[in-house]
Amino acid sequence: LVLKSGKRSSSGQYKDEAYWERRRKNNEAAKRSRDTRRQKEEEIAQTAQSLAEENLGLKAQIKILRNELSTLQALL
Repeated sequence: LVLKSGKRSSSGQYKDEAYWERRRKNNEAAKRSRDTRRQKEEEIAQTAQSLAEENLGLKAQIKILRNELSTLQALL
């Protein structure tokens, strides 16, 4: 029996063992991929949170400096 890929089908027992071994390896690889993706997403979310907090602090600092600038300009 020739399969679409051009490979020949082997005996039933060997085929089943090989199939399930490929499935097991694929499942493990898929799990690793999902875990890696989740970890990257969490890192991105943490970075976004940190940058948002930093942005708020910088905006507050800008407001303070603008007020100080206005005060100094009024003294001239």
